[in-house]
Amino acid sequence: MKVKDYMTKGTVNCDINDEISTIAEIMDSNNIGFVPVLEEDEIIGVITDRDIVIGPVMDNITTIEDFINKNIISIDENENVTEALLLMKENKVKRLLVTSKEKYVGVLSIFDLLEIKEKEDLLNTLIEIKN
Repeated sequence: MKVKDYMTKGTVNCDINDEISTIAEIMDSNNIGFVPVLEEDEIIGVITDRDIVIGPVMDNITTIEDFINKNIISIDENENVTEALLLMKENKVKRLLVTSKEKYVGVLSIFDLLEIKEKEDLLNTLIEIKN
């Protein structure tokens, strides 16, 4: 089973100069909670709905530069789902950026994997992320 069989395809993203309200609108209109952040067409990090709620709002800031997570964790679309679960577990993340030939093509979330047969691997990953 390949990552590309389960990932959410598409390239919804935001720009490093976008205001928080713009990013919140992007998340709301696309029903997502995770957006890659671009600077000059390069992914430089990601921002989540949690980052928006806890970071900028607490400090009354409207831009995202100081609140994005620059630790980019990605996986190639042709990798095995088991490898994706391992990456999620090791990094304690629920989402991975998916690439094809080093270009961003989508996102793989733990919820995208609810249909996999390796339920024990999925459960172990969720437990590890939670802890």
